[in-house]
Amino acid sequence: MNSNQANKWYMLLKVQSFFKTFNSTFSAFPQFPPLITQIGNLIESIPKESVDVSADLSGFTQQKEDDRLALEKVCGKVGSALLAYGIANGTPYIIESEDYLPSSLTLSSDSELYVLAVQLFGVAQPVEAALVTFGSGPADVAELNTGAGKFLPQIKVGRNQRKVKSRAAQKVKELFAEADEALAKLDTYMKVYQYNDANMYDQYNTARKIDKRAGGHNVHKKHGKVLPGFVAHAPFAAEVLKATSKLILSNRKRGGDIIFYFSQRANEKPVAQTKLTTVSFSKPLKITANDAGYTVHTPHLNILNPNVTHGLWKAEIETK
Repeated sequence: MNSNQANKWYMLLKVQSFFKTFNSTFSAFPQFPPLITQIGNLIESIPKESVDVSADLSGFTQQKEDDRLALEKVCGKVGSALLAYGIANGTPYIIESEDYLPSSLTLSSDSELYVLAVQLFGVAQPVEAALVTFGSGPADVAELNTGAGKFLPQIKVGRNQRKVKSRAAQKVKELFAEADEALAKLDTYMKVYQYNDANMYDQYNTARKIDKRAGGHNVHKKHGKVLPGFVAHAPFAAEVLKATSKLILSNRKRGGDIIFYFSQRANEKPVAQTKLTTVSFSKPLKITANDAGYTVHTPHLNILNPNVTHGLWKAEIETK
């Protein structure tokens, strides 16, 4: 649940408590018990579905990225050797050279990378012994096959886990919509007591108010990939990213530090006077936007990757 949903769930608890307090009053009227029971069931169901929504996939994601990086590396090594072998033996088009450039491998989707690895293995295996002369050989070809085999299940698992989270989030929305319908009926039935028992009616309205008991905070998240030597941009809305905003900056991939900074324009490289904030892998940094270099003239949060492999970044802002 997000904070708004959590606050609404607390309101359902208050409504349930109200009807327990006045159980003797309402149990005699047939329109109330089914709705009160429905509210109770929703109070139990919503947190159960929310467990899947908030499931942490970061450990799985990091392992998948590590395995992907290893597969990209061995694809590049075997591919380069195979191209050299092809040129030396009169078959320069033995594979599509552009497919196995480091930049092409980095930009490929998970499924595309797997297909490229399988295709490369099929061409390289028959001539693997001859690749030794060109800086590769049977060990690399075997690693290519193993790496592709290891990577395929992770593509499927990652896709399935994202589907589970998406379906759970949709289910939570549906449960709250069901709660809204039940509450709307209760609101209508309770209007009778506006004149017959004003004190009880006021207590019901108090229970129906949504308090910010969950803290009233929303976390805005942006994340992505940044290629070697390139700059990425975290596209936060102006009303979210301000000088006083509390940032959590994360480097989600091994391979070197990445650099966060503020610029006048999105995807702009830093200049001499730019304040740089370096973040290491798996060491999230908490900092205010002002301390990180935000000004009205430099409102765009950019991320520079100075490393030789692609990076993964995440930026979070908590707002009330």
